[in-house]
Amino acid sequence: MTYVVDTSSFIELFQKYPRSLFPSLWQEFENLIDRDALSSIIQVKQELQREKNGDQASYWAQQPSVRRLFTSPTLEEMVFLSSELASSKFRDAVPQHLRSTNEKADIYLIARARVFDGIVVTEERYKPQGTKIPTICKGFNIDCVNLLGMMQRENWRF
Repeated sequence: MTYVVDTSSFIELFQKYPRSLFPSLWQEFENLIDRDALSSIIQVKQELQREKNGDQASYWAQQPSVRRLFTSPTLEEMVFLSSELASSKFRDAVPQHLRSTNEKADIYLIARARVFDGIVVTEERYKPQGTKIPTICKGFNIDCVNLLGMMQRENWRF
């Protein structure tokens, strides 16, 4: 099982769970990275760099030890984006020509989770008629949790 982490969850992690106060949480988080059970995409790293509230997370994302988390979409992910997602009721969430720069990361996270049978981790909330990550995930039967939900699934105790 792989968790595919959104910008909002990285920011939440750094804002609400500072390493100095939650060292055991961070140890567990880093264990997920070491086990290759956590991933994200390059678009999230770019969003972190642009996000004014993501300074700590942005700095962390630049570190050599975590750079491997933020990869470009694979061919399989792009095929999902241009076929299944683009032809669904959520097609408005897909950029016209699937630009990979200055593009919201949401659809790329969903594609990664779909292709690699992952779980999306986001702080966005489900809105039945919306195009937020949890709504699209539900439409494609992709598991979606928030950061606390990931901790619960991993049975972390502090």
